[in-house]
Amino acid sequence: LRTSPAKYLRVRRCALWERAEVERQRSFFFCSSRKGTRGTIKVHGVDIQNMTKKMIVEQVGIVPQDSSLFNNTIMYNIEYGSAPGNKALSQVLSSMEIDEIVRTKQEGYEYNVGVSGKNLSGGEKQKVRLARCLLRETGIIILDEATSKLDCLVENRIINMLCATDKTVIIITHSPIIASVLGRIIEISPEST
Repeated sequence: LRTSPAKYLRVRRCALWERAEVERQRSFFFCSSRKGTRGTIKVHGVDIQNMTKKMIVEQVGIVPQDSSLFNNTIMYNIEYGSAPGNKALSQVLSSMEIDEIVRTKQEGYEYNVGVSGKNLSGGEKQKVRLARCLLRETGIIILDEATSKLDCLVENRIINMLCATDKTVIIITHSPIIASVLGRIIEISPEST
């Protein structure tokens, strides 16, 4: 599979197999070498075997379905890993509807999300994680069911916004709504690996 800046959807059938497969791929992606594998993964033409984990993290943003947040403020969780004074901050906050979340909190952006984000709803946590990923300004974004807890209208608007970027976006999902937005579908099941 070769990708250029484009939008891809990956749909899988078996949920139990899916979680294990995502973890296997995540491990492979960050591994410096792995015996018994075929093919290569290249980021901007460079084989990941020749890249450090730090180099890969700088190029690829991954938003898993249930990644946790830091026991810190909304703003800390969004800005973590991005350059200080990022000029895209206000645009990202608006596009991910973070301003609507903080409007309901007395502390605003200084609201503490709690351990693993327990003080936020599932959809609010996903918006914060997506905002963090977008603020990092990587060339490749991988979303693993990263919008599953958002209502359909918000999910559709966010996916359309991501599709309008010049980034390569890989989306792992079961959602037919997302499928209707993206141009290329790759279905992977236990039988096809």
